[in-house]
Amino acid sequence: SIAWHKAGIMKRGIPCYTHSWQHPEAAAILKQEAERLGAPLCPVDPLPPPINLGLGGEHQRGNAALAVVMASHLGFASADSPAALASTRLLGR
Repeated sequence: SIAWHKAGIMKRGIPCYTHSWQHPEAAAILKQEAERLGAPLCPVDPLPPPINLGLGGEHQRGNAALAVVMASHLGFASADSPAALASTRLLGR
């Protein structure tokens, strides 16, 4: 049900970026909805371990990769990414 909920934000013809390492059942739902809407599904691989992240947890490598891809699409310089990723914090956690 979470995958269907997340697929609800897809828009017709608009690319949808997602983690490349989705659970197979969730990936199938996202693919089905993307095909129905004609929205290109763009899987993004997690960042490799040598890249220093300020947030702990392996799942953050996928989240960081998506953030880098989206920042690039918005015109932010990729040279700023390593410092930004290393200094990212979630206060209160």
